[in-house]
Amino acid sequence: MHDVAARYAKDMDFDKFIHDVVVGRIPSAMYRESGKIYPLKRLEVRKTEVLSK
Repeated sequence: MHDVAARYAKDMDFDKFIHDVVVGRIPSAMYRESGKIYPLKRLEVRKTEVLSK
């Protein structure tokens, strides 16, 4: 899941990234990627953390 978030984060600014996390675009991408490994019923982002600026 970290790879999906990092891929999206490097292509957009911070405000756009947080907006996409809250709206659900990035979690839905994570859900699609994780479905290849294990079938999930639901995927939610509960916490985000800024590692560097």
